[in-house]
Amino acid sequence: IALTLPVLAANVPTAFAAYYADKTSENLTVLENALEASTYVRIKNVGRGKALGVSDDASYPHGKTWSLSDAGLIWKIDVVDDNGVRKMKMHHLNTKKYLGTVWNMYHEATGANMKDNLTDGDTWSFTPKDSHFILRDGGNAVMNCEANDNINRWDDGVTQSPDNVSWDVTVAENVQLTLNEVNGKSYATAYLPFPVSAVAGAKAYVGTFNDAQTAITLTEKNAIPANEGVVLISDDAAATATLTIGGNAVKEGTNDFSGTNTAITLSDENRGNFRVLGPKASDATGLSIGFFKPSNSVESIPANRAYVDASSTSTASSVSVNFGTVEGLGSIVTETSEDANSPIYDLSGRRVMHTVKGGLYIRNGKKFLVK
Repeated sequence: IALTLPVLAANVPTAFAAYYADKTSENLTVLENALEASTYVRIKNVGRGKALGVSDDASYPHGKTWSLSDAGLIWKIDVVDDNGVRKMKMHHLNTKKYLGTVWNMYHEATGANMKDNLTDGDTWSFTPKDSHFILRDGGNAVMNCEANDNINRWDDGVTQSPDNVSWDVTVAENVQLTLNEVNGKSYATAYLPFPVSAVAGAKAYVGTFNDAQTAITLTEKNAIPANEGVVLISDDAAATATLTIGGNAVKEGTNDFSGTNTAITLSDENRGNFRVLGPKASDATGLSIGFFKPSNSVESIPANRAYVDASSTSTASSVSVNFGTVEGLGSIVTETSEDANSPIYDLSGRRVMHTVKGGLYIRNGKKFLVK
């Protein structure tokens, strides 16, 4: 079976099937070109309907609920040269680990199935099975998803559906994030381990601290580098942002949004080191948003979320954003240099040169509270 170049991203499964049906140099070239154009994939078990992910402690692979919003389900297939032989290795982007041998995958107490570097990661082959694939490690052991969603090697002596060793490999073209509604608009944060070439359904912003680290000014980004914290904002309630994976965006300028690819457990000892975006009651306007110290009821910062690093003692307990200084999403505007230099007045209409913590003021016709 021969394929004609160029191969589109959607044809990665076709390229796999062609190569394993007829391992010619031409088909290998086509497969490698397809992988280079489509390095990000999701892998779904046919029998269980679960996506290949990793355990919460990143020590072993595990079947996870299929979702287009979960960046933890996206893998990067690396084509490597092993003494002149091209081999494939599977890289989990969130944990920055490589999949090891499938042998007794779940049951290794040491968690040795997820490797810290490409050299230790095992090699993998994708053998066509009907319209799906059988995943085999370098020792020819077959990856299986058990009824309890554990991932381990296939044992022909175990009675279960053969579909549990069948997998779909699809190109991960985008991540779809549901935003949170506040006052008829919506927002979220994102911190992804791969670049984003376009954002639809919302706008993405990076942020820069003022000198006092009490407020952040937003700057819109059309393309987002890997591991760049952003705030997503939409004028629509309960919006969904579609972030297209790919491109070659690089970090430019200052961005004071940090983030995490794996969940951060919060405790009394570390809670004060973070400011997270969210709603908070305001006696003047109802729900408002800003970056706040997580309350005691918040147990963790989920994976792929951005936050403000507040480990510096100079960071305020509440960090306002220029779309309302914790006044709410009903008046989102991106502050310009002209806004930042606009005169400030008290509630009696008198211009003030210096604000006081806890004071209520007016700028550009909008009230704001100094935190």
